[in-house]
Amino acid sequence: TPTLEAAFMLADFYSEGAVLDYPKGGSGELVEALARGVTKRGGRILLGHHVDSVLVENNRATGVKTSAGKVFRSKELVVSNASCWDMARLLQNGLSGYSFHRWNQSLSDTPE
Repeated sequence: TPTLEAAFMLADFYSEGAVLDYPKGGSGELVEALARGVTKRGGRILLGHHVDSVLVENNRATGVKTSAGKVFRSKELVVSNASCWDMARLLQNGLSGYSFHRWNQSLSDTPE
């Protein structure tokens, strides 16, 4: 959770000898470097498309379908930055035996 991530970050920050580092050029440069790596290897990055579902064939993600009804297929892989909860919705039971819902129900509340 974001709270847990922040807790670890703050614990590290107050450790002896800790420094506040950031990528040269800012965090946006990290995203740009990742994008360059994808396109350099023949990948495409599609922006401005709302994905309604991830297409699955033989238990493998093969593409996405947008809210406009457009289908984008992939030969090798589909990369997502969606949360596990959003991915469960996007897969729409596309993976047989996928037990996200069972796992999600097994979680307990975080103590306050």
